[in-house]
This record gives sequence, C-alpha cells and structure tokens, in this order.
Amino acid sequence: MLPSFKSKKRVGILGGTFDPIHMGHLMVAQHAWEEVQLDAILFVPARSPWMKVEHELAPVEDRLAMVRLAVGVVDAFGVSHLEVDRSGPSYTVDTLAALRQAAPEWRLFLILGADAASELGRWKEPGKLLGMCEVVVAPRPGYVAKDGVSLEDSLASLGAARTAVQQITGPRVDISATDIRRRVKAGRSIRYLVPEAVEVYIRLKGLYRGESGVSGAR
Repeated sequence: MLPSFKSKKRVGILGGTFDPIHMGHLMVAQHAWEEVQLDAILFVPARSPWMKVEHELAPVEDRLAMVRLAVGVVDAFGVSHLEVDRSGPSYTVDTLAALRQAAPEWRLFLILGADAASELGRWKEPGKLLGMCEVVVAPRPGYVAKDGVSLEDSLASLGAARTAVQQITGPRVDISATDIRRRVKAGRSIRYLVPEAVEVYIRLKGLYRGESGVSGAR
C-alpha cells in the first residue's frame, strides 16, 4: 500500500484521477516539496471519484501505471494504490484515516488546488478530514475566491486551524488533462505537457483516442 519512505516524517498527499498525470501535477508537487519542506510526496490515484466525472475514465490500471512512470525517477516521490484497491467511491477522509493507521509517525499535508480547497465543505466529513492533516494550497489560474471569502476563512469555518493552512507560490501553469485528452483524440502532440514515458505509454496503449468529455473534480 505504501512506498518505503524510510525516516520520512512530513509527507505530502496528492490525490486525483490523474487521467492522465501531467507536468502541472508534478510541478505542484515539486513546489510543495520545496516550499513546505516536505520529506516526501505520496501520489494517490483514485479508482472511483465520488464527484461526478463527465467523461469515461481510462482504466484505473493504466492511470496507476502512468503515475508510476511519471514519479518513479524522483526519490522523494512515491505512489500508493490504496484507493485503487478499495472498492466504492474514493473519499479522501477514508484515505487519510488509512494512512494514519498504516504510518502513524507521518505528519500529513494534503495538497490541493485553490479551486478544490474552496469546495472542501462539500467533501465527506470535512471536519474530520481537516483534523487528520494540514492543507497545502496551490494557486490555480483564473481562480477567484467566492463572495470575497478567503480560503483561510473558508477552511477555518470547517475546523481548520489557520496555522494548518499554507499557500504555496507556484506554479501558475495552466495545463489541463481535458486538453491533453482532446489533443490525443485530434492527433496533436502532447510533448512537454506530460512526461515522455507517459506520452509513450498513452500512444502504445491507444488511450484517449475516443475521448470527448470534460474533466470532473475529485
């Protein structure tokens, strides 16, 4: 379930459908690792997102394989198949609970885009979730706070201590999995949008050639 992060204490958790994983995900992880001084980042692909996804997901085995290809060359990055192995919807609160049980020595940092962080109140048991981790918020191009309420205020209303919410400065690169899938379908290049190994995997497996939907949220 977990990679062998020996002597790791401050562990970032980056989840999602990763359909496919792309350079934007990796840049967010790198910035979080540097700015929050994390020891490691754990990528957690979701088998079945609980929020509606308006396109047919690539097989979970392929999405997991692409994540492994993307992060396998970085010592501080690892992959968990916890949600892949678990049946039913993938709820982050359940994943954090399982991680705390499996690695109680870890201090968990949940890495979210600003848009996802602003929707945390809709997630399963947000108060319990925030009690098990600290939140690292990455900027999202075009994101605007709703009703002028800051993310700190929004998360504080759900039970998060202000000291447990950190906003990182970058990256501000607008790379979309939706656009990547559409480019593949149209026969266009996705070079520099995904790691080279992921690009090769997509081509060899014939993924996304019939994709036409838009990306949903975690």
